[in-house]
Amino acid sequence: MSRYRHRPVAIGQRNGFGRIGVPVVGFCMLVAAAMLSNCIGDAFVFVEGRVVSEQGEALQGCELALFLEAEEMDFDVAKRRFYIEPIESEFRTGFDISPHKRGYYFAVRCPGYTIPYKSDIHVIGGGMYFDRSGEGLDLGTVVMKE
Repeated sequence: MSRYRHRPVAIGQRNGFGRIGVPVVGFCMLVAAAMLSNCIGDAFVFVEGRVVSEQGEALQGCELALFLEAEEMDFDVAKRRFYIEPIESEFRTGFDISPHKRGYYFAVRCPGYTIPYKSDIHVIGGGMYFDRSGEGLDLGTVVMKE
């Protein structure tokens, strides 16, 4: 003897309400997938530019880092989060970012220079994605000052 008063009804089986099980479950799965796609997806942004000294000489061995608007410029933290890239004098590189629209800034540090360069705030993400065929963000010419 079953402990259930009535036999359990499988999804999609007639249960007095018609076949509503499959459409309801399908709709719920669609809503859940849409919500999760905003949480777990990544965006990718390309950044390009040039790094020169005050005399206009090309600089080598520099690093480009990405920071959230509210973060302090800490290159060690950026390195642990993989938000830092070695760059040459002319560079084009990219970063994985959150899919949500947020403010970011870029920083460049070079050997022999004590003060790193800090860019303006760029609001990126939230549908503003740059793929390999896209333009990306152009930082222009970054002049390192001593």
